[in-house]
Amino acid sequence: MPPFEQAEVYAGSLPQVGFRPTDVVRCVVADSATQRDDGSMIYRISQETGTLTTELVQRLRWPDSAPPTRPNAACDASARPILYLLLVDTTGRGYRPRIPLDWCGEPRPEVTQAVQAVEWRTTGTYEVTRS
Repeated sequence: MPPFEQAEVYAGSLPQVGFRPTDVVRCVVADSATQRDDGSMIYRISQETGTLTTELVQRLRWPDSAPPTRPNAACDASARPILYLLLVDTTGRGYRPRIPLDWCGEPRPEVTQAVQAVEWRTTGTYEVTRS
């Protein structure tokens, strides 16, 4: 069974008792899709694994950002991909952490930077068809 199906979702960023993650797993959807003759779309998804960094663990423990104090603040209109991570320990147990969000409901930029700093390696590639 893939690790995401075994993941236990926590309201906080990391389980506190007995879980010592060593690796982090993410899935990345390719920027473009292929349209088939029947109109359905094929998306290529890569599963990537990296060694969990201290920086990422620290950032996952951060709270959500507070709303800005300046009047008329607005969120940008960019559509960022949803960030799902799975933290895995040496026994193969996995936990999906809660991602700290900014006041617009997007992952905090500091968390995104820590995720990008991980040295990722592709561990699987899948094609998903959407009708």
